Amino acid sequence: VGTVYPDGAIGNCSVCHTRHNFSVAAARKPEACGACHLGPDHPNIEIYLESKHGQVYQTQGEEWNWDAASDTWEPGDYIAPTCATCHMSGIGDLATTHNVQERLKWDLMHKKSVIRSGDRGDGVKGDKLMRKVCSNCHGPTHTDVQRKTLDTVVELYNKQWAGAVKMKKELATKGLLKKDNWKDGFQELMYYLWHHTGRRARQGAAMNAPDYAHWHGFFQVFQVYQDMQNIYKQRLENKKIEKSVLEEEKVKVDAKLAEAEEQLAKANFELENQQQVLNETKTEVSQEEYTKALDGELAELKLHIEDLKVQTEELASLSSRMSV
Repeated sequence: VGTVYPDGAIGNCSVCHTRHNFSVAAARKPEACGACHLGPDHPNIEIYLESKHGQVYQTQGEEWNWDAASDTWEPGDYIAPTCATCHMSGIGDLATTHNVQERLKWDLMHKKSVIRSGDRGDGVKGDKLMRKVCSNCHGPTHTDVQRKTLDTVVELYNKQWAGAVKMKKELATKGLLKKDNWKDGFQELMYYLWHHTGRRARQGAAMNAPDYAHWHGFFQVFQVYQDMQNIYKQRLENKKIEKSVLEEEKVKVDAKLAEAEEQLAKANFELENQQQVLNETKTEVSQEEYTKALDGELAELKLHIEDLKVQTEELASLSSRMSV
Protein backbone atom coordinates (compact mmCIF):
# COMPACT_ATOMS: atom_id res chain seq x y z
CA VAL A 1 0.00 0.00 0.00
CA GLY A 2 1.20 3.51 -0.72
CA THR A 3 4.15 5.43 -2.07
CA VAL A 4 7.16 3.78 -3.69
CA TYR A 5 10.18 5.33 -1.96
CA PRO A 6 13.65 5.98 -3.51
CA ASP A 7 15.10 2.93 -1.77
CA GLY A 8 12.44 0.71 -3.36
CA ALA A 9 10.36 0.32 -0.19
CA ILE A 10 6.61 0.51 -0.70
CA GLY A 11 4.28 2.21 1.73
CA ASN A 12 4.47 3.33 5.32
CA CYS A 13 2.75 1.21 7.99
CA SER A 14 1.86 4.21 10.17
CA VAL A 15 -0.37 5.69 7.47
CA CYS A 16 -3.05 3.08 8.28
CA HIS A 17 -1.82 1.68 11.60
CA THR A 18 -1.37 5.04 13.32
CA ARG A 19 1.59 5.50 15.62
CA HIS A 20 1.67 4.67 19.34
CA ASN A 21 -1.25 2.19 19.28
CA PHE A 22 -0.40 0.53 15.93
CA SER A 23 -3.94 -0.82 15.99
CA VAL A 24 -5.33 -3.43 13.61
CA ALA A 25 -8.80 -2.26 14.62
CA ALA A 26 -8.05 1.30 13.48
CA ALA A 27 -6.72 0.08 10.14
CA ARG A 28 -9.86 -1.99 9.54
CA LYS A 29 -12.18 1.02 9.85
CA PRO A 30 -12.97 3.10 6.75
CA GLU A 31 -11.78 6.29 8.44
CA ALA A 32 -8.21 5.02 8.04
CA CYS A 33 -8.67 5.01 4.25
CA GLY A 34 -10.62 8.27 4.28
CA ALA A 35 -7.54 10.26 5.27
CA CYS A 36 -6.37 10.04 1.64
CA HIS A 37 -9.26 8.64 -0.39
CA LEU A 38 -11.65 11.59 -0.24
CA GLY A 39 -12.52 14.75 -2.10
CA PRO A 40 -13.94 15.67 -5.52
CA ASP A 41 -11.56 13.57 -7.62
CA HIS A 42 -11.74 10.28 -5.67
CA PRO A 43 -14.44 10.51 -2.96
CA ASN A 44 -14.06 6.89 -1.90
CA ILE A 45 -14.90 7.44 1.77
CA GLU A 46 -17.98 9.45 0.80
CA ILE A 47 -18.98 6.76 -1.70
CA TYR A 48 -18.56 3.99 0.88
CA LEU A 49 -20.59 5.83 3.53
CA GLU A 50 -23.42 6.35 1.04
CA SER A 51 -23.49 2.68 0.05
CA LYS A 52 -25.61 0.14 1.89
CA HIS A 53 -22.45 -1.36 3.39
CA GLY A 54 -21.50 2.07 4.72
CA GLN A 55 -24.97 2.70 6.12
CA VAL A 56 -24.81 -0.53 8.10
CA TYR A 57 -21.32 0.34 9.37
CA GLN A 58 -22.47 3.78 10.55
CA THR A 59 -25.49 2.46 12.40
CA GLN A 60 -24.10 -0.78 13.85
CA GLY A 61 -20.32 -0.70 13.56
CA GLU A 62 -19.68 0.13 17.21
CA GLU A 63 -20.93 -3.33 18.16
CA TRP A 64 -18.54 -5.26 15.87
CA ASN A 65 -15.45 -7.20 16.86
CA TRP A 66 -12.55 -5.18 15.46
CA ASP A 67 -9.70 -6.90 17.31
CA ALA A 68 -9.73 -10.43 15.87
CA ALA A 69 -6.32 -11.73 14.80
CA SER A 70 -5.25 -11.39 11.19
CA ASP A 71 -6.88 -13.99 8.89
CA THR A 72 -9.52 -14.78 11.55
CA TRP A 73 -11.63 -11.63 11.09
CA GLU A 74 -14.68 -13.04 9.31
CA PRO A 75 -18.38 -12.25 8.71
CA GLY A 76 -19.98 -12.55 12.11
CA ASP A 77 -17.34 -10.27 13.60
CA TYR A 78 -19.04 -7.71 11.34
CA ILE A 79 -22.25 -7.76 9.29
CA ALA A 80 -21.12 -5.49 6.47
CA PRO A 81 -17.67 -5.07 4.92
CA THR A 82 -15.38 -2.09 5.28
CA CYS A 83 -12.73 -1.01 2.75
CA ALA A 84 -10.23 -3.34 4.38
CA THR A 85 -12.60 -6.33 4.27
CA CYS A 86 -12.91 -6.33 0.49
CA HIS A 87 -9.48 -5.07 -0.50
CA MET A 88 -7.08 -6.42 2.13
CA SER A 89 -8.40 -8.62 4.92
CA GLY A 90 -8.31 -12.38 5.10
CA ILE A 91 -11.82 -13.68 4.39
CA GLY A 92 -13.00 -17.20 3.54
CA ASP A 93 -10.29 -18.86 1.44
CA LEU A 94 -8.39 -15.60 0.90
CA ALA A 95 -5.39 -14.61 3.02
CA THR A 96 -4.66 -11.09 4.20
CA THR A 97 -2.86 -8.90 1.63
CA HIS A 98 -1.36 -5.43 1.67
CA ASN A 99 -1.50 -5.26 -2.13
CA VAL A 100 -4.73 -3.33 -2.67
CA GLN A 101 -4.60 -3.99 -6.44
CA GLU A 102 -4.73 -7.74 -5.97
CA ARG A 103 -8.55 -8.03 -5.95
CA LEU A 104 -9.32 -5.39 -8.60
CA LYS A 105 -10.40 -6.00 -12.19
CA TRP A 106 -10.61 -2.50 -13.68
CA ASP A 107 -8.36 0.54 -13.50
CA LEU A 108 -10.94 3.15 -12.48
CA MET A 109 -8.42 5.90 -11.88
CA HIS A 110 -6.85 6.78 -15.21
CA LYS A 111 -8.22 8.48 -18.32
CA LYS A 112 -9.43 5.26 -19.91
CA SER A 113 -10.49 2.24 -17.92
CA VAL A 114 -8.74 -0.98 -18.92
CA ILE A 115 -8.43 -4.36 -17.26
CA ARG A 116 -5.44 -4.14 -14.94
CA SER A 117 -2.11 -5.58 -16.03
CA GLY A 118 1.60 -5.14 -15.39
CA ASP A 119 2.43 -2.77 -12.54
CA ARG A 120 -1.29 -2.16 -11.98
CA GLY A 121 -2.10 -5.76 -11.15
CA ASP A 122 -3.78 -8.71 -12.86
CA GLY A 123 -7.38 -7.73 -13.57
CA VAL A 124 -8.55 -11.15 -14.70
CA LYS A 125 -7.28 -12.73 -11.50
CA GLY A 126 -8.48 -9.74 -9.49
CA ASP A 127 -12.06 -10.24 -10.68
CA LYS A 128 -12.02 -13.84 -9.52
CA LEU A 129 -10.61 -12.89 -6.12
CA MET A 130 -13.17 -10.12 -5.57
CA ARG A 131 -15.97 -12.53 -6.46
CA LYS A 132 -14.63 -14.83 -3.73
CA VAL A 133 -14.86 -11.93 -1.28
CA CYS A 134 -18.48 -11.29 -2.25
CA SER A 135 -19.40 -14.98 -1.99
CA ASN A 136 -18.85 -14.91 1.77
CA CYS A 137 -22.05 -12.87 2.14
CA HIS A 138 -23.86 -12.90 -1.23
CA GLY A 139 -25.15 -15.48 -3.70
CA PRO A 140 -23.75 -15.78 -7.26
CA THR A 141 -26.74 -14.03 -8.89
CA HIS A 142 -26.27 -10.90 -6.79
CA THR A 143 -22.52 -10.90 -7.39
CA ASP A 144 -22.93 -11.40 -11.14
CA VAL A 145 -25.35 -8.45 -11.36
CA GLN A 146 -22.99 -6.14 -9.47
CA ARG A 147 -19.96 -7.12 -11.55
CA LYS A 148 -21.91 -6.80 -14.81
CA THR A 149 -23.14 -3.36 -13.75
CA LEU A 150 -19.56 -2.21 -13.26
CA ASP A 151 -18.53 -3.60 -16.66
CA THR A 152 -21.39 -1.68 -18.30
CA VAL A 153 -20.50 1.52 -16.49
CA VAL A 154 -16.89 1.26 -17.62
CA GLU A 155 -18.04 0.72 -21.22
CA LEU A 156 -20.27 3.81 -21.02
CA TYR A 157 -17.53 6.00 -19.58
CA ASN A 158 -14.95 4.77 -22.09
CA LYS A 159 -17.34 5.68 -24.91
CA GLN A 160 -17.51 9.27 -23.65
CA TRP A 161 -13.74 9.45 -23.24
CA ALA A 162 -13.12 8.07 -26.74
CA GLY A 163 -15.42 10.77 -28.15
CA ALA A 164 -13.51 13.45 -26.26
CA VAL A 165 -10.15 12.15 -27.53
CA LYS A 166 -11.45 12.13 -31.12
CA MET A 167 -12.66 15.75 -30.86
CA LYS A 168 -9.37 16.89 -29.34
CA LYS A 169 -7.31 15.24 -32.10
CA GLU A 170 -9.31 17.02 -34.80
CA LEU A 171 -9.02 20.38 -33.04
CA ALA A 172 -5.27 19.86 -32.62
CA THR A 173 -4.87 18.97 -36.32
CA LYS A 174 -6.61 22.21 -37.31
CA GLY A 175 -4.62 24.34 -34.84
CA LEU A 176 -7.70 25.04 -32.72
CA LEU A 177 -6.22 24.29 -29.28
CA LYS A 178 -4.35 26.70 -27.05
CA LYS A 179 -0.84 25.79 -25.90
CA ASP A 180 -1.80 26.36 -22.26
CA ASN A 181 -4.33 23.66 -21.33
CA TRP A 182 -5.63 25.69 -18.40
CA LYS A 183 -6.49 28.67 -20.60
CA ASP A 184 -8.34 26.49 -23.09
CA GLY A 185 -11.98 25.79 -22.24
CA PHE A 186 -12.11 22.52 -24.20
CA GLN A 187 -8.99 21.03 -22.63
CA GLU A 188 -9.94 22.14 -19.11
CA LEU A 189 -13.33 20.44 -19.47
CA MET A 190 -11.64 17.31 -20.79
CA TYR A 191 -9.56 17.15 -17.62
CA TYR A 192 -12.67 17.32 -15.43
CA LEU A 193 -14.43 14.74 -17.62
CA TRP A 194 -11.78 12.21 -16.59
CA HIS A 195 -10.29 13.38 -13.33
CA HIS A 196 -13.45 14.36 -11.46
CA THR A 197 -16.80 13.37 -12.97
CA GLY A 198 -15.53 10.24 -14.73
CA ARG A 199 -13.81 8.88 -11.64
CA ARG A 200 -16.85 9.53 -9.46
CA ALA A 201 -19.14 7.76 -11.93
CA ARG A 202 -16.96 4.65 -12.17
CA GLN A 203 -15.99 4.39 -8.52
CA GLY A 204 -19.54 5.18 -7.37
CA ALA A 205 -20.83 2.27 -9.45
CA ALA A 206 -18.06 -0.04 -8.24
CA MET A 207 -19.04 0.45 -4.61
CA ASN A 208 -22.78 0.73 -5.21
CA ALA A 209 -23.33 4.38 -4.29
CA PRO A 210 -26.07 5.57 -6.67
CA ASP A 211 -25.82 9.29 -5.88
CA TYR A 212 -22.12 9.35 -6.77
CA ALA A 213 -22.57 7.09 -9.78
CA HIS A 214 -25.37 9.27 -11.18
CA TRP A 215 -25.67 12.86 -9.89
CA HIS A 216 -22.01 13.42 -9.01
CA GLY A 217 -20.96 11.09 -11.83
CA PHE A 218 -22.66 10.41 -15.14
CA PHE A 219 -25.08 13.32 -14.95
CA GLN A 220 -22.06 15.63 -14.87
CA VAL A 221 -20.11 13.50 -17.35
CA PHE A 222 -22.88 14.10 -19.92
CA GLN A 223 -23.05 17.81 -19.08
CA VAL A 224 -19.29 18.28 -19.46
CA TYR A 225 -19.23 16.24 -22.67
CA GLN A 226 -22.03 18.34 -24.17
CA ASP A 227 -20.17 21.55 -23.30
CA MET A 228 -17.08 20.12 -25.00
CA GLN A 229 -19.14 19.29 -28.08
CA ASN A 230 -20.45 22.86 -28.24
CA ILE A 231 -16.93 24.30 -28.09
CA TYR A 232 -15.73 21.77 -30.68
CA LYS A 233 -18.52 22.66 -33.14
CA GLN A 234 -18.10 26.40 -32.61
CA ARG A 235 -14.36 26.26 -33.33
CA LEU A 236 -14.81 24.18 -36.47
CA GLU A 237 -17.56 26.47 -37.79
CA ASN A 238 -15.70 29.72 -37.01
CA LYS A 239 -12.23 28.32 -37.78
CA LYS A 240 -10.87 30.04 -34.68
CA ILE A 241 -10.65 29.69 -30.91
CA GLU A 242 -13.31 31.60 -29.02
CA LYS A 243 -12.30 34.26 -26.55
CA SER A 244 -12.67 33.36 -22.91
CA VAL A 245 -14.85 35.45 -20.62
CA LEU A 246 -11.68 36.94 -19.16
CA GLU A 247 -10.33 37.78 -22.60
CA GLU A 248 -13.61 39.45 -23.58
CA GLU A 249 -13.60 41.47 -20.38
CA LYS A 250 -10.01 42.50 -21.02
CA VAL A 251 -10.98 43.86 -24.45
CA LYS A 252 -13.64 46.02 -22.76
CA VAL A 253 -11.19 47.18 -20.09
CA ASP A 254 -8.56 48.04 -22.69
CA ALA A 255 -11.14 50.04 -24.67
CA LYS A 256 -12.07 52.01 -21.55
CA LEU A 257 -8.37 52.53 -20.81
CA ALA A 258 -7.73 53.91 -24.30
CA GLU A 259 -10.73 56.24 -23.96
CA ALA A 260 -9.56 57.47 -20.54
CA GLU A 261 -6.03 58.06 -21.84
CA GLU A 262 -7.41 60.07 -24.78
CA GLN A 263 -9.58 62.18 -22.46
CA LEU A 264 -6.58 62.76 -20.18
CA ALA A 265 -4.43 63.93 -23.11
CA LYS A 266 -7.16 66.33 -24.28
CA ALA A 267 -7.64 67.71 -20.75
CA ASN A 268 -3.91 68.31 -20.32
CA PHE A 269 -3.78 70.06 -23.71
CA GLU A 270 -6.74 72.25 -22.74
CA LEU A 271 -5.10 73.08 -19.40
CA GLU A 272 -1.89 74.19 -21.13
CA ASN A 273 -3.88 76.38 -23.54
CA GLN A 274 -5.89 78.05 -20.76
CA GLN A 275 -2.78 78.67 -18.68
CA GLN A 276 -1.09 80.24 -21.70
CA VAL A 277 -4.09 82.51 -22.35
CA LEU A 278 -4.18 83.59 -18.71
CA ASN A 279 -0.47 84.27 -18.65
CA GLU A 280 -0.76 86.38 -21.79
CA THR A 281 -3.58 88.47 -20.28
CA LYS A 282 -2.16 88.65 -16.77
CA THR A 283 -0.86 92.19 -17.32
CA GLU A 284 -4.25 93.31 -18.62
CA VAL A 285 -6.40 92.12 -15.67
CA SER A 286 -6.28 92.73 -11.96
CA GLN A 287 -4.68 90.23 -9.59
CA GLU A 288 -8.12 89.50 -8.17
CA GLU A 289 -9.52 88.58 -11.59
CA TYR A 290 -6.47 86.46 -12.37
CA THR A 291 -6.76 84.54 -9.07
CA LYS A 292 -10.48 84.04 -9.61
CA ALA A 293 -9.77 82.49 -13.02
CA LEU A 294 -7.18 80.12 -11.49
CA ASP A 295 -9.56 79.07 -8.69
CA GLY A 296 -12.45 78.60 -11.10
CA GLU A 297 -11.99 77.21 -14.56
CA LEU A 298 -8.45 75.90 -14.13
CA ALA A 299 -9.09 74.35 -10.70
CA GLU A 300 -12.09 72.46 -12.04
CA LEU A 301 -10.08 71.26 -15.03
CA LYS A 302 -7.22 70.14 -12.79
CA LEU A 303 -9.62 68.09 -10.63
CA HIS A 304 -10.98 66.48 -13.77
CA ILE A 305 -7.43 65.61 -14.83
CA GLU A 306 -6.68 64.05 -11.42
CA ASP A 307 -9.83 61.92 -11.67
CA LEU A 308 -8.79 60.79 -15.14
CA LYS A 309 -5.32 59.89 -13.88
CA VAL A 310 -6.77 57.71 -11.12
CA GLN A 311 -9.17 56.05 -13.55
CA THR A 312 -6.39 55.44 -16.06
CA GLU A 313 -4.08 53.92 -13.44
CA GLU A 314 -6.81 51.61 -12.14
CA LEU A 315 -7.72 50.42 -15.64
CA ALA A 316 -4.06 49.89 -16.56
CA SER A 317 -3.53 47.86 -13.39
CA LEU A 318 -6.63 45.75 -14.07
CA SER A 319 -5.59 45.14 -17.67
CA SER A 320 -2.14 44.04 -16.52
CA ARG A 321 -3.57 41.56 -14.00
CA MET A 322 -5.89 40.11 -16.65
CA SER A 323 -2.89 39.40 -18.87
CA VAL A 324 -1.21 37.15 -16.28
